[in-house]
Amino acid sequence: MNSDTSPLADPLAKLCRGLDLGRLGDGNPVAGANVLVAMCASLCALESLEEGLEDPEANRRLTTGLSLLSSDPLTSRLLEQHVFRPLQELQGRHLANVGIIMRKRKHLERVAITKCVVPLSQLEEAKSFREKHIHRLAHQSWEQADFFKEDADDRRDRAFTHPRFLASSVGVTPLARELEAAHDARILAVLKFSRIEQVGPVDDLLNGILTGSHLPAVGDYSVPVFGHLIASVPDFMGQWIANPNGSAATWPNRMFWLAPKWLCSTDLDAAPSDDARFDVVTAFPKAAKVVLNNRLMGAACQTGKVEGLLSAHRSIRQQLRKLPGISPRYVELCTPLFATLYRGVELLSKVAGKWPDGFHEGLTELVLVLVRSSLRHQQELQGHSVMLSRRKLALQVYDKLPESGDPQTPRDIIRKGVKTKTAEVAALLAHLADLGLAIRQDDSWVRSDTPVAAARRLIETSNPIVEVDAFIS
Repeated sequence: MNSDTSPLADPLAKLCRGLDLGRLGDGNPVAGANVLVAMCASLCALESLEEGLEDPEANRRLTTGLSLLSSDPLTSRLLEQHVFRPLQELQGRHLANVGIIMRKRKHLERVAITKCVVPLSQLEEAKSFREKHIHRLAHQSWEQADFFKEDADDRRDRAFTHPRFLASSVGVTPLARELEAAHDARILAVLKFSRIEQVGPVDDLLNGILTGSHLPAVGDYSVPVFGHLIASVPDFMGQWIANPNGSAATWPNRMFWLAPKWLCSTDLDAAPSDDARFDVVTAFPKAAKVVLNNRLMGAACQTGKVEGLLSAHRSIRQQLRKLPGISPRYVELCTPLFATLYRGVELLSKVAGKWPDGFHEGLTELVLVLVRSSLRHQQELQGHSVMLSRRKLALQVYDKLPESGDPQTPRDIIRKGVKTKTAEVAALLAHLADLGLAIRQDDSWVRSDTPVAAARRLIETSNPIVEVDAFIS
């Protein structure tokens, strides 16, 4: 798997057919794999903290959950169709039910106060979490009191007082308001950006969510909100965000980038038979509903227990460290991908009634291909962004060259306001000379006689040399 053109291993090809990624991606298996990753990441982010994935043999829990970023138009459209919309429908349905129940509670309390006709049991059901918690502690001796004890009724009450498990607003004020109502101080943000101006203002909020440091400005006892983010941006914004010097936003540095193409090729178009078909599109909304019901209703946790998972997890981590161009930061960011995919497909399989063919054999290869492709995708975006900035800089250097008179050295050009290093100016002057737009005279330069308009058009379509190396840091 070290060669960019190596064919996919048979286990991975079998897994891709077993998951029917071509159908999931509207004919594009790579886009289908991206949607699958987003579905698994969503399910893991929506689970209660007590659930997840555990290796009973090693007595260790594996970290699940991943934040994702897509700048591929096809992947972004499929995320909107198969991930964002079903989750938003579930959130809307829950908020509607909460509204109905809370209105009934207020009505019961109002009637009880004015007419005293409501039984005490109904009034008890209408009490808030705080009232019941204090009441329980007040009837215990301080030696017996347990301030951290909670029952199913407590958890169900939080489903009404803090009903949001999903945030989808890209504005600062509406997003902050959604975070104030985060259930159990955990949130999954699914954001669709359409303009560059939307990315910067929410930087503090999104970094706060991803690091668990955002403290909602409401109430006397608010706790920090933690969560994950799945975001989509137009392709032109991907290049801008990926440029280390282009965007002031830092939250994209905490995201796993979904690549529009893989660094290997094989025939992934073969569809599975009807008997072997694993219908992810149908299973995802049902699995999300099950996960959310368990979380909101305080049901018993359903931790996935798989022996030998920790050793496989560590093996993948070692292989990730050996990938060319990857930094320690990105290794840490990608490490939960293995457990996230395993847990997500496990939840989907419970609804579908079966595991996809070849999943256990091909999961390791799938993770490595996804990470390698994500790395190269970021490098390409950053390389393209650097090329655009070098074109802009080449135009500035050209404008500073005299048409006649005293030739200019690179230092002279920098003194005229071109903000870069002398070696960079010298390289751009050599590039202009290759285009026939600059003439060297000893260590100085002048413009050629090419018309200015034609010269500017030539620079804007040129390809200044860009070293696409290990941009990921």
